[in-house]
Amino acid sequence: MATSITHVLELTGEIVVQSTSWKFVPKERFNSHNEEVRFNLLGKRFLDWFVLTEDADWITDRNQRILRCHRLVQTTKDEAIIAELGSDVIKLLVSLPEIYTLLRDHGWGTPGVLLSNGEANIFYVRDPTGTPRAIFTYCDAVGWCVGAHHIGATDKWEVGRQVFSCAPASEDW
Repeated sequence: MATSITHVLELTGEIVVQSTSWKFVPKERFNSHNEEVRFNLLGKRFLDWFVLTEDADWITDRNQRILRCHRLVQTTKDEAIIAELGSDVIKLLVSLPEIYTLLRDHGWGTPGVLLSNGEANIFYVRDPTGTPRAIFTYCDAVGWCVGAHHIGATDKWEVGRQVFSCAPASEDW
């Protein structure tokens, strides 16, 4: 008897995040005074894990990477999403500078690759200690909201949310 495989993700496209060569200091980018991105809310865990920690500076000197964009077709948890993305999840992780680049491209909530209708954009990222975390962004009427949680800590992500991962050929961060 054949086993039915249920997919939770539908690949909707790929985008190129241009090469960067700059020191990325999160506290200089993720703040209410940013003129490139209108932030409404930066969650406590996101700030603690990625912005306010002393190890938060990222040196970015890399070629462009291709990010894949997926739409959730089933309500599901992080573990099922990660399992479907691939067995070598570390190679699929997105970087904080890449997330910022996408937010900057949408600066004030303009339409584009990120959902800007109040629905979540989900990224799996290593924090400065090397721990994989889930970062989510969404845009409300005031601006972008950015939060983070332990992988598996959320109840479930709803259908229609968007998940970003690195294309398998991309370099490891």
